[in-house]
Amino acid sequence: MSNKFKLKKKLVSIALALALAAQPLASFPMNVFAGTGKNGVMVAPTITYSFDLDNIIELAANTKFDAAAHAKNITPQDATVNYTVESQTVFSNNANDAVLDNDGKVIKPGIAKVKVEIGSVSKETYIIADINGILTAAKVAVNDAAFAAALADAVDALAAADAAAKAAAYAAVDAAADAAAYAADAYAAVEAADYVNVAKTACEAAKTALEKGLDLESKLKTAYMAYRVAEAVWTQLGDDYATNLETCQKNANALKEVINACYSDKVE
Repeated sequence: MSNKFKLKKKLVSIALALALAAQPLASFPMNVFAGTGKNGVMVAPTITYSFDLDNIIELAANTKFDAAAHAKNITPQDATVNYTVESQTVFSNNANDAVLDNDGKVIKPGIAKVKVEIGSVSKETYIIADINGILTAAKVAVNDAAFAAALADAVDALAAADAAAKAAAYAAVDAAADAAAYAADAYAAVEAADYVNVAKTACEAAKTALEKGLDLESKLKTAYMAYRVAEAVWTQLGDDYATNLETCQKNANALKEVINACYSDKVE
């Protein structure tokens, strides 16, 4: 009797296995694969995306932005990395220029705000493209202001612009102590000329940053100082220099956005 029961049970098991094998995949309870939600409705498997990204990235001239190389600790590891350029500020007089070309290569000095996306997660970063080119552009801008001030016989404006130009030039090379001294001179010149407070604050920020050493933050603050001083000079010289003033304001504001977003010591 016992043997017949075992045989019957075995035959039932075989029959059940054959019946299941004959069913199409779609007829299986989907919670076997993904789990079910309310009322037994199928729920797709959940993928958790995550990654780390620096909030500021420095790229040299003619180098390419590789989003996958800068995104760290990606989960899942084989996730696709995409990016979009949200805004670009080129430090030149041609507003139609781009900082990055379509392949992400640095073609002009400037700042690009980029959104990196992996799955459902996105993070923003600022690309500082060719910082030495940015400093050179800042030096040119403040030298132009100094030259215009000299032609207008505006001695105070000339002194402030000239001091800021020297600071930008020194910050472009490895001479942080000298750059800090020139930033202090620029501050004194701007203060003596009784310019707008934003220029004084910019000079003080550069001086403080350069005293700590020559790094990306101090270079950005030096460029910011130069543009704010040049802006103050163009403001003093009047409406004939509206285009110069607008360019300096645009670049200074772009630098301010980056500095305040990425560093604890903010600027006004």
